[in-house]
Amino acid sequence: MIVHTDTCYTLHTAHTSYQLAVGPGGVLLHTYYGPRLPDSAPCLADSRPPHDDPGCWTDLLPKEWSAPAAARQADIDLFVLDDGWFKGRSDTTSSLGDWTADRNKLPGGLPELCARLNDMDMELGLWVEPEAVSPDSDLYRAHPDWALAVPGRRPVQIRHQYTLDLSRPDVVDGIWQQLEQVLRSCPIRYLKWDMNRALADVYSTALPAARQGEVYHRYVLGLYELQRRLAETFPDLLLENCAGGGVQLAGADGIFRDARAVPDGPDRILADCGALRHPCAVRYAWYNYGPAGLYGGTGLPAAPFGPQTLND
Repeated sequence: MIVHTDTCYTLHTAHTSYQLAVGPGGVLLHTYYGPRLPDSAPCLADSRPPHDDPGCWTDLLPKEWSAPAAARQADIDLFVLDDGWFKGRSDTTSSLGDWTADRNKLPGGLPELCARLNDMDMELGLWVEPEAVSPDSDLYRAHPDWALAVPGRRPVQIRHQYTLDLSRPDVVDGIWQQLEQVLRSCPIRYLKWDMNRALADVYSTALPAARQGEVYHRYVLGLYELQRRLAETFPDLLLENCAGGGVQLAGADGIFRDARAVPDGPDRILADCGALRHPCAVRYAWYNYGPAGLYGGTGLPAAPFGPQTLND
């Protein structure tokens, strides 16, 4: 990275360790910093773990709203609208970035749905993908420069979408304004924040060519800023970053919570969740075999597994 004499660019502190083979270095590093990191998720003792299946997905219609009643009869207390609830989203080729309720599918908007769910003693959750934008969307038509793109090249579409340039504060502000408006419209309990594509065309029009090396880092800072605003403005909101999952522990209540996992030798880890005193079950990379980060002493990745009791 090149930083010119008339600019100031502060990097976050990074602590690393290095060793030629599996040994105590990584264990010492994780043992030292593990207890000093905050829990990655709140303890929600009054809620069951959220789970949603897209029963009607993007073709959602008002007639389908028998689903909440059926869910409540099944003793479900959190109803999650997956992809398709927002304006113009009839399939996966459009509308990412237009985060407002589709009135053709939800004539009363989210407030009416929220009220109906609350009357049934249920809460509402939503699916979002705030870092993505569809070429066929009001947002992209108004701000095509908000997407990452290399000048003079046709941008790469992955899953019919581009990635927004979160290295730019004005883009972060624009997405935040939409999310905040949605979350203030009614008491939404849960956001499933998806990320369905890799970064491509990593070039920001807000920076000169000589400073493009800053974009990746600034992008992550912008992403963190969005999530910071969500956590501070809506402290009771449960935010799930999808997909995949690391190590999680559950107590007798069956609620899985994110856990810190530190190595204890080449083929063993120690998992801990400060909110959970007596863990009874564990799972790892449990959702759709998501990205996993554990490797054994042979260098092979650990296989994902679903819920298992700790006596297995």
